[in-house]
Amino acid sequence: MSIGNPALADVLAQHGTPHRLLGALADSGVLVAVRPDRSVVLGTTQAGDRVLLGYTSPATYARHRGGHSLSACDADTILDIQRVTGVREIVIDAAGPAAAAVPIDDLQRFLTTTRTGPTPVLSGAAPAAYATGAMATVSRGAALAQFAPQTADAPALPWVPAPRPHLSGPMQQVDPGYRRCTHPILPALRQAIAQLLMDFPLVHHVWISEARTASGAPGIMLHVKVHMSAAEDVVRDLHRLVRARLPQFAASEAPILMARVADSRSERRMIEIGAHVVCADVRD
Repeated sequence: MSIGNPALADVLAQHGTPHRLLGALADSGVLVAVRPDRSVVLGTTQAGDRVLLGYTSPATYARHRGGHSLSACDADTILDIQRVTGVREIVIDAAGPAAAAVPIDDLQRFLTTTRTGPTPVLSGAAPAAYATGAMATVSRGAALAQFAPQTADAPALPWVPAPRPHLSGPMQQVDPGYRRCTHPILPALRQAIAQLLMDFPLVHHVWISEARTASGAPGIMLHVKVHMSAAEDVVRDLHRLVRARLPQFAASEAPILMARVADSRSERRMIEIGAHVVCADVRD
């Protein structure tokens, strides 16, 4: 029997749609690296946020040159790990040529809308993961455990947005001293934005500049020109999808990706510094 999730690997290699990616992840899960005490190996972003690291096969894990053993981790266990550790994203095959960063809340909503039967997501069953300090521990049979279905439907659990700010609001969250972006990730970033904008007809263009957070951490700011009143929602969605396309932003040395609605003042500044601008499937 094969170990891993070859269907998910195929979706990543084909740059499949988010729905296909979530479906493959929900069907067969991923592999996670575990220590001898069964604690899950987590990753940390430069902003200090922990992420769950998942792999579609032992070969993709080998690219990390890690020495831990691998354990199968199904969708329910991913949700359990989120519950006990607070991780908000799972980065899949981060060291490979085809990678993805998936918000775990998206996986939870996908399961909620696609599963049928009396057993809901986040049922009252005992979690397959539990906290040990800053880590999560997965039982040896977690991926194969079968929980008995409940006799009655559990009340619906309200969805609470993750607390991570998207930094797409007022400028006081960042240092407004924008500069022309020269980071090596720029070509891939421009390509990803150009492709995504084909699904955002109300976004006219996106400026890209370097910026710093209020704490002085280096970052990249997307200035999104949106022709609608609910522009913040569009910027938030675009920011999330760009991060999913470019999981390199989850690396500890990567700049923090931020996004905001472009206004007349920020656009004048972008012109002054010669910032890169991207339209749907068109790059300067």
